[in-house]
Amino acid sequence: MPLIALELGKIEDIDRRHITFASDFKWAPRRKVSLDGSRIYAIYKISDDKHIVVYETDDENLKFYRSYRARYIPNTEPIPKISFEIPVCPDGEEAEVVDYEDGIYACEEGFITNPRYVEHIVYQKRDFDPSQVETGEPEKDPEKIIITGDNISYALKEIMKKRYGVDVETTGGYKSLGGGRYVSYVDVKKEEKIGLGDATLIEGLGFAVDSFYDSPRIYADPGYYVSIETFDPESRNDRSGVCKTERYI
Repeated sequence: MPLIALELGKIEDIDRRHITFASDFKWAPRRKVSLDGSRIYAIYKISDDKHIVVYETDDENLKFYRSYRARYIPNTEPIPKISFEIPVCPDGEEAEVVDYEDGIYACEEGFITNPRYVEHIVYQKRDFDPSQVETGEPEKDPEKIIITGDNISYALKEIMKKRYGVDVETTGGYKSLGGGRYVSYVDVKKEEKIGLGDATLIEGLGFAVDSFYDSPRIYADPGYYVSIETFDPESRNDRSGVCKTERYI
């Protein structure tokens, strides 16, 4: 499976299988990236707020990770391992906490109060061939990245600039399921599929309203709008990014 170098932010969380990193890349699909520790070959700490990670993924997920692609692999030693201790039962299985303050744990044999602790390794550095690791500029092209609720505003602005030469100062982001705000178009000019996640580019004359269930309340003046709509698996909702332009495209 392919290896790719990722530029990520600070470590946000560590659990038994995953290490979660922050990301402030506005074009990236997620502001937090959870990586499987068993697929991490190396973690290089550049600073508290910056890490470069050599990660194993599969071909179908490369598109997601290329938005975080690192330009280089550091010529330094990576973090050797990340681990923590867990309580175990006499049979070696992990003990379940019943009462943390009183130190009571549940095992197959019953309740215990003095469990043995063992090291649980989440990540340990592995050997790899740097020439086999994908590096380069992070993917920022709005027609090549995966669009989610986290980067939909960026994607819409960049598509407007790239395709039509229109600079958009602000965009709106609206949920289109679950009783959130809806986008309504009086006259849709064109719908076009872009990218993954069933993202759709919509161009048309219209206006945005708060809800179809209540009396429509105009959220923005009638005008010319361009929208990206995509299904966001994390929120389990359709997401829309909307901007108003000065001219009909």
